[in-house]
Amino acid sequence: MLRASTSGVMLISQEYLPPNTMAAGSPGKRVFVFRATEPGTQSVMFELLRSWDTIHPLDRKIYNVTVVE
Repeated sequence: MLRASTSGVMLISQEYLPPNTMAAGSPGKRVFVFRATEPGTQSVMFELLRSWDTIHPLDRKIYNVTVVE
């Protein structure tokens, strides 16, 4: 789940891609597309959450991207 981003990054779209197999527990993928709206170092934070627990993330990743003109 996208949790936060800086003002210089705009979320354009997100899509869930289901797994290629029907095996129980197979992971799908979520694809996020962003557009940079201003130069500088921008941050995007994602959290891995269980569907029944949106308060306590299992994992958190922050990605910093440098945008140049």
